[in-house]
Amino acid sequence: MSRAVASSDIRPRIVFLSGEASRIDRSWDYSDVEKTLSAIGYQTAHYSFSDEVLAVLREESRYGQVIIWPTAYTIGQDPQSRQISDALLAQGIPYVGAQPRTVQATSKIQLDKILRTLGLSTPKSWVIPYSATIDRSAVRMIARGIDQEVGMYPLVVKCEYSTNSLGVSAVHNLDDLIATIMHQLGAYGQDIIVQQWCREREFTCAILSYKSCIFVAPIEIILDNAETILDESVKHSYRGLRLEPVEDVDLSRRLCSMVSSFWQSTGGGDYARIDVLQDREGNLHIIDVNLLPAQDEGPPIVSFFPRAFAINYGLTYRECVLAILASAISRSPIALPADVAAAGRRLSEPGTAYKNS
Repeated sequence: MSRAVASSDIRPRIVFLSGEASRIDRSWDYSDVEKTLSAIGYQTAHYSFSDEVLAVLREESRYGQVIIWPTAYTIGQDPQSRQISDALLAQGIPYVGAQPRTVQATSKIQLDKILRTLGLSTPKSWVIPYSATIDRSAVRMIARGIDQEVGMYPLVVKCEYSTNSLGVSAVHNLDDLIATIMHQLGAYGQDIIVQQWCREREFTCAILSYKSCIFVAPIEIILDNAETILDESVKHSYRGLRLEPVEDVDLSRRLCSMVSSFWQSTGGGDYARIDVLQDREGNLHIIDVNLLPAQDEGPPIVSFFPRAFAINYGLTYRECVLAILASAISRSPIALPADVAAAGRRLSEPGTAYKNS
């Protein structure tokens, strides 16, 4: 697919494309993104994925200006079903999002393998395979083995696939570990990961790619209670949660270098948010890759992704949305609309944060 090389006053139609929501992975509400684009003159539409819709989008992409913004990873309810990005790429349809290889990292089991291959640090973890018939005695035996090996709590229990911290819990003793594993297996029907606790500090790094550069925006997630985990309830309420700039220049560069290395190695894409923990020894561990980061403008809550780019680059919410489009359109034959090109240029202004070119 050829790349856009010029700016234009013509604006492509933006189609938000959803899949089938599962118990653990759902289509995101990108209504604030849509409202922002509509307010500045972009035509938008919503479709649910089907072969018929794919055929229509293929024809429209051949003869008109359209770009697809997926709001789910996969077509079906099974998180291992075919990726929406894979289907769009196969048909040559321009889209906003990650490359199919990068989407594999949304599996926390695959992410661990990728990080180890790259020589990047990841917390020690154990995988409990899902079975339709859950054997409590087998779970108890596995949990006791983990308890004896690690020797200290808390531990983190999470699902292989999850969004917005759904299915993530901290456990503080063996009985809690057994009960949580049993609950997660039954509630979510997928492999469960138990991970060693290494949260001395927590960061999230928002990423935008534009042309040949990767722009990283790290922020620190500060919780009132050091033993509190960033679970679904905290993310939804922001109760006891603060987002702060990373003031330590060396730490900021370490964070940016690590996540950009990961992003490049997997093929990357347009935008993402990568979560990182720092342990007591100062080691950094990537723990999650979110390729559909929430984009709420607020009030009362501004999502982590636009907040990170506001803190690090001074981008307004509108500029952040348009910068994501700039990345996607620059990979397509569509000419960059003037406002999209301007948002892309804002990322490269002197004094902005980390850029890896």
